[in-house]
Amino acid sequence: MDESGKNSQADTNVRTPLTRREFLIVGGRTAAALTAIAIGLQGDTLQSPEALRESTLIELDIFDTSKLGERLIKENFPERFSEEESLQDLGVKDASTYEGLKQGKPETEDQAKLLLLRFLELKFKDHGNNVSDVGKATEQILTGKVDSIPAIQISIVEAIEIKGLTYDELGNPILKYYISPDNINALLKNSSADLVNMSFQPGENELKYVMYEMNQKLPSSEQSFITDTKGNKIPTGEPTYYDSERNKITKEEYDRLYNEAEKKPKILLDPKARYIDYEDGYFGDRTLENVKALAEIAASNPDKIFFAAGGNPTGANEIPDITASRASLEANHLWPDNLIVVGYEYISDWVRMPASRGADIYIDGDFIKDRIHKDGSSSYATRIALEATRQNVKVGVENFTKRVKDFIKGKAINRSVGTKSGNINYEVLDFQKLTTHEK
Repeated sequence: MDESGKNSQADTNVRTPLTRREFLIVGGRTAAALTAIAIGLQGDTLQSPEALRESTLIELDIFDTSKLGERLIKENFPERFSEEESLQDLGVKDASTYEGLKQGKPETEDQAKLLLLRFLELKFKDHGNNVSDVGKATEQILTGKVDSIPAIQISIVEAIEIKGLTYDELGNPILKYYISPDNINALLKNSSADLVNMSFQPGENELKYVMYEMNQKLPSSEQSFITDTKGNKIPTGEPTYYDSERNKITKEEYDRLYNEAEKKPKILLDPKARYIDYEDGYFGDRTLENVKALAEIAASNPDKIFFAAGGNPTGANEIPDITASRASLEANHLWPDNLIVVGYEYISDWVRMPASRGADIYIDGDFIKDRIHKDGSSSYATRIALEATRQNVKVGVENFTKRVKDFIKGKAINRSVGTKSGNINYEVLDFQKLTTHEK
């Protein structure tokens, strides 16, 4: 105070110090009050800071395919093997393109193996980068920006092994390769990421170089018939004979062409007509073992949620189907809760249907084509489903796996399509139910 007995300006900020005990009491009451206010404002949505953490992501894929080719050639050929000389012997001048490699006509197993190794390298070229770009494109669509925690990219190049070379009945070479689950687990061992994108199929896979096909240049004959009163068909007139181009020919020409065709049951395709036939890892006899390998990888890493590709139709439109294999594993309690299999929709014979069977969720093929600007693929669908989840479900003290599955279930629409073998019921992620930047 000043001499007049009034508080001076300097005195107005003077406060009596609190004892330590008083400080703790006041502090505790303040914290409790703030908590009560927060609860009143947020109700059941109140989360701890941990619950709002953005999930971390591993993109487990094939990056840097040049290293893949170098390693596989080193492991599968003699020390003094010359790739350049072998390619020259094959007639291949440009091994960097499919068209260049298709000039090759392998005569030996080593030549066939080399050619297929290079086809394998081309098949996976930029695969990991393309899948990663799909994730960024999806984030841009959903949020209008790309600023999430960057994905950790781990290459599976070291997990790919060559298991041998076989031939089909026409002499087309088939390369068997294997993606080792043990090596995949080793790559994941020291990672603490929450989500894993697996746009590939572990286990055994095949790649076939189709350069021979059945000789289709067979002549044909047509015979007219009449039906008698007892229902018997009786030939009338002489047969008409045609060559493979439907030109009329004589009986003698027909016999000659037929004999020639029988002596030459297969034909060598022109290089431009040759192609690579990739048989999906979830099709045929190896499906169960490969699906089991996938399940074992997820089960070995229970702290992570795996989004895995469900497969693609092959050139012969053979549909990969894990339904029975999955049911078998589930019946024996071998299907892990932290595994989500993703497929996509496509158009087959003018009908929209899933391009694989047995997946948990599917992505609309039109979304992949029109919004992501990519061809339909379970590799891309997997990354899309993961990114949609990542942008909408944060990591917290609650059961993250359950919340992820609840999110996918809640944002899915049920679809059904009739086939010769019955109805197929499946669920498609509905991007209309998601908060999207692009409308």
